[in-house]
Amino acid sequence: MLMNQQEQKWLVLLYSLIELDGGTQRKQVLQHIQNNGYWYRNDQNDVSRTTRNEKAWRNDFSYERQHLVEQGYMEGGVKGLWSITEKGRAYVDAQSQRLRTLPYGSSCCMTPLFYQKFFHTQACPECAADQILLEQLAQEEEPADQAPALGQTHAKRAPRLPRRAAEIPTCGTLQSHEGPWLGQVISAKQTPPIPRFSAGTAPTPTWSLTI
Repeated sequence: MLMNQQEQKWLVLLYSLIELDGGTQRKQVLQHIQNNGYWYRNDQNDVSRTTRNEKAWRNDFSYERQHLVEQGYMEGGVKGLWSITEKGRAYVDAQSQRLRTLPYGSSCCMTPLFYQKFFHTQACPECAADQILLEQLAQEEEPADQAPALGQTHAKRAPRLPRRAAEIPTCGTLQSHEGPWLGQVISAKQTPPIPRFSAGTAPTPTWSLTI
């Protein structure tokens, strides 16, 4: 059975609180959801509520926050401060197991961006490790305009680029808020082409002997 819209809102909100070190001000939580494109509605495509002078999706999440407090998944008492409880963290862990068995259907309001981010941290630790490895390799690559000085040698060997497409980690993907959502694999930095000379144009080495 697919998750209903309320359950999806709860998961997006609680997961965002985990990303924000457990909690922060209401405005920052909602802006985090907006900036990361976690919900199908956002400030660009939703209508405004005249009573609160804000977008409808923001008001809806504020409404669900009260339900989460009643269920013990979020802390209450401090006005404007949204924070997750240990029970709320356990709820997110349980939903991660459930969500892995569910197909991404037309009734889903959580975006593919949220799916990818959620499973990279909740259900795919090997993907996170691959991403860290890619970042480490990128940091080790030396820019072309920073050649070593005369008499100096490199202490590190340049990282080997994948020779086959199968060697490229499939979990390292770039996502766009405009789409397409999935399948954009990070391409390895290509090495500069080797100069080729046509017949008769290649430079001929010359030798001299000094006595």
